[in-house]
Amino acid sequence: MNILNVIAGEKRVDGVELRTITIIGTMGSGKTTLARHLASRGYRELTQRGVDDSRILIVHFYRSSITAILNYLTENFDLEDIEFLYLINDDAAYMNMSRRAMNDININDARQYIVIRHKLAENNFKGVLIAVHLTQLYYLLDKVLRDSQVLMFKSMSRDNNERKYLATLLGRHYFRVLRKISDDIAYGNKDRYIEALSRAVAVVGSRRLIYEFKKEDPPRNIYYEVSPEEINIEPKITLNTLRDFVRGCGIQAKDTKIYRLYKLINAYLNGLDVDMLLQEIQEEVEAHA
Repeated sequence: MNILNVIAGEKRVDGVELRTITIIGTMGSGKTTLARHLASRGYRELTQRGVDDSRILIVHFYRSSITAILNYLTENFDLEDIEFLYLINDDAAYMNMSRRAMNDININDARQYIVIRHKLAENNFKGVLIAVHLTQLYYLLDKVLRDSQVLMFKSMSRDNNERKYLATLLGRHYFRVLRKISDDIAYGNKDRYIEALSRAVAVVGSRRLIYEFKKEDPPRNIYYEVSPEEINIEPKITLNTLRDFVRGCGIQAKDTKIYRLYKLINAYLNGLDVDMLLQEIQEEVEAHA
């Protein structure tokens, strides 16, 4: 299996199919850019193959537990109609850190991830889940999440134990490539820095390879970005309820526009600052005026 098969390969099982990628790199090494690129590339491949974009969903979470992610997905999206669900779990170790592996919260979250296919199936999802976890250190992330089909290293840390593991995992040649990428990100001039940001060393099964990519943002009509503040507030109204209400009023609006309204309403009802959300909406209105 290659990277393209993981992010856009045809479904191979009757039930929910889970595919996993873990991206490892220091702060500022381009992990989030790579995750967005992978989801965007998957979207391009799928739509070129004839999959309707309404059947593709990309949801990007930050510093959130698996429990909270599952609750958010099942409460706010009609998963029954989705064939390919991209779950970007940014700063995954923030809530799933290996150093507190025996913590009750961590244990419960690991259990939720172990049964994530079944939890989604209970909510009528029957498609492919592509879970992309981002972490600064490989060993910092809980073992259940870091054991992925694809490992992609954007840089290496200065931690000796981590470097010893990488030397064994990657072999001499690819270890040196990753070390150069890391050095160029940390110390290189502007040209070397930009070039290094667009490269990663990947482990796909028994294969090692250099993965080169360009910055590419997912299409806004299927991409949802969820902040920790949003996922942790008590929703006064669900996205599905708001969507049904808007459509019931005869208002034709894209799901992503309804989603921004949903964020604004819940932030306001929970007493949060809504100025930034209002500014986003105003900028979008002006851009299309």
